[in-house]
Amino acid sequence: MNAEHYLGALIGMGNAYSLIIGWSFLSMGIRGAVGFSALSAAMFLPGRISAAWVVHSMLSGLVCLLLTKQLAGNLVDPFLPGFVGSALPLLIGSIKGKRGA
Repeated sequence: MNAEHYLGALIGMGNAYSLIIGWSFLSMGIRGAVGFSALSAAMFLPGRISAAWVVHSMLSGLVCLLLTKQLAGNLVDPFLPGFVGSALPLLIGSIKGKRGA
């Protein structure tokens, strides 16, 4: 067994009384917040954003989503802050890309 198995077991044991639907929604939110903005930028702004800005976008979207989930709980849907956190680096990258060209 590798480290991922142990990490998964620890997360599962720490959340023994949670519902699977909550994990499903969080999983879909992570996919949407992290991937949607990056894929949209790749389709609609090809060549205008560097790969570094895309990586920043994916990481900041993930961090915003997880922080919102941890701090706000069920008060706020964590997808929206995750999406905004993912879109902002892409916006900055597209502006800096225009100036550099």
